[in-house]
Amino acid sequence: AVGVAVELDGAYAAVISEKQALVTTKAGALYLLSLRIEGRRLATRGGMHLKRAGGAVLSSGMCLVTRRLLFLGSRVGDSLLVSLKEKEATKDAAMLPAPEGGETKKRKADAETPTPTPLPPPPPMNEDDELEAMLYGEGIDGGAGKATEGGGGGGDDGREVNADGEIDGVGGVSAASLRAAAAAHRAPDHPGYTFTVRDSVLGISPVIDLTVGASASVSGDTIERTELIAACGHGKNGALAVLQRGIQPELVTEVESGTLPGLKGTWTVHHDSADNERLRGSAAAAAAQAVDPYHAYLVISLASSTMILETGEELKEVSEHVELVTDAATLCAGNAFGRERIVQVYDKGVRVAAGPVKVQDIASTELVADAGDGEGIEIVAAEISFPYVLCCLSDGSLAVLKGDEESKTLVKLDVDALARLPPGGGIACATLVDDSTPAAAHGGLHDRSPGFLKRATTATATTTTTTASASREDGDDDDDSRRPMFLAVTRTGGALELYSLPSCDKAWTANGLSEGVAVLSPAGSASAALVDRDAAAAADA
Repeated sequence: AVGVAVELDGAYAAVISEKQALVTTKAGALYLLSLRIEGRRLATRGGMHLKRAGGAVLSSGMCLVTRRLLFLGSRVGDSLLVSLKEKEATKDAAMLPAPEGGETKKRKADAETPTPTPLPPPPPMNEDDELEAMLYGEGIDGGAGKATEGGGGGGDDGREVNADGEIDGVGGVSAASLRAAAAAHRAPDHPGYTFTVRDSVLGISPVIDLTVGASASVSGDTIERTELIAACGHGKNGALAVLQRGIQPELVTEVESGTLPGLKGTWTVHHDSADNERLRGSAAAAAAQAVDPYHAYLVISLASSTMILETGEELKEVSEHVELVTDAATLCAGNAFGRERIVQVYDKGVRVAAGPVKVQDIASTELVADAGDGEGIEIVAAEISFPYVLCCLSDGSLAVLKGDEESKTLVKLDVDALARLPPGGGIACATLVDDSTPAAAHGGLHDRSPGFLKRATTATATTTTTTASASREDGDDDDDSRRPMFLAVTRTGGALELYSLPSCDKAWTANGLSEGVAVLSPAGSASAALVDRDAAAAADA
C-alpha cells in the first residue's frame, strides 16, 4: 500500500477472509485490503496491498452477514445488502513468437559489442543476500540483480554486461532470470470481487425539503390522491423520495371490459416443479425454499366455467393443458400438503391435482352422511384451510374432508365424527377457524398464544361432551395437536357454535348471540365492564 493515501476517519471495516478485509470510507469509497503472508508472518516487502474495490453508500456501519453477503448500513441513505463474488484471475499473456531473423541480428550485435574490461571480484554474498536477491531481484547494493558471486571471468561465462560495463547476475544466472524468479515466487495479486445489490432498506433521512403533488392516476381510479416529494439524503446519497399514503395499486395486466363476463372469483395457487421437489428432498432443502416463490396458476371462476392462467413473464391461458375442472364455476381453490397438491371445489365435487395432473375426484354425492340420500346433492359453498376442506351442501348439511399425509389425498372424517356434525336445519353460515394463529393482543387477555380457543373451551366447559372431546384431541397426531382447528357455525336463530376438529364435538355455544352486543369482549376488559354497566343501568330503569 506504498503511496496510497486513504483517510480512515469515520471508516468501517469487515473481515471477509483470513487475509482480506473490506474498508468503506466516509466518502463512500470501498477498498479491498489484502495481506501477503510469508510463513507465519507478514511479508517484509509488499505485505499490505490496498486497492479500490468500488463505490458504496455513505456508510454508518458495516458487517458481514455470511461469507458472501455484506450489509452496508447508512443514516443518510439506503442501507444495502450486497453479495460478493470473486473475480476470475486473468490468465498469463501468451508467449509471442520470436521475429524472423532474430538470431542473425543477435549474432551481429554480439560481434559489434566490445570486449569489456574484467572487473575485480565483488565480495562474496551471504545466505540472506542470496535469498533476498532470489525473492526480490535485489543485491547487497540495493540495485536489482547487482549482487554477484565470486569469480572474475569475461563475458563468455553466461553473465550479461550492461551499458556501464558492469556484470549483472549471480554466478551463471542473469539479472533477468533473477527478476523472473522473484516474480514467480511473489504471491499474485487478488483479482478482487464483483458486488451485486441483493436488497435495500429505504432511508429518507435527513429530509431537506418537502413539496406536495398529485399522484399519477391509475386506470379505474376515481379519487385523486396527493403525495409528498422529499429532497433527502446527503452528498452522493442525495435523492428524491415520493411519500404516499396507504397502499398504492400497481397495474400488472389490464383486461378489456366484457372479456370476463360473470366473474365470480379469483384464486392463486402454488405448484412445486420437479426440480423443487428434488431439492426439497436433498441436503439443499434450505436453498430450495427460495426457488419458485411465486404462484404457478391463476384460477378465474366465471358464471358457468373456469379459466386457468399460468403465471410467468405474462399470464398465459392453459385451461386445456391443466386437468382442473373448466366446464363449471369454481367455488374455492387452494393448496394442500404445502405446495404439492391443488384443491378445487365446484358444485359437483372436489378435485385434487398435482400441478397440471389430476390425482383425485370426490363427487358431491359422496359427501353426505348417508350415501343413499346423495341424489341431486350439490356443493353451494366451500372453504379450504388445510388440513381441512369444508363443504356446505344444498340440503343445508355440512361435510368436512381431511388431508391424509401418507397418500396425499383427501378423506372423509370417520363415521362417529360425521354423526356429531351439526344438523343442516337452520345453519346460516359456517367457517373453519385456525386456532394455531396468535390472536391480537388485548388488555383483558393474558394468553393469546396459539391454541387459545382450545385451552379456553377445555378449561371452561362443564359438559361431558367437551371432556370427551378433550380426551380424543389429546390422542390426535402431532400435526393436529400443533395446529388445532375449529368449525364455527351460526344458526338463523342467532346462536354461535364451535366444534372441535377432527372429533366434531361441540366445544362452546352461545344462544341468542344476535340479540346481544355487537362485539364480543373478554371478561375483565374495559369493553366488558362498559357493557355490564350499561346492562345494570337498563335493569335499574
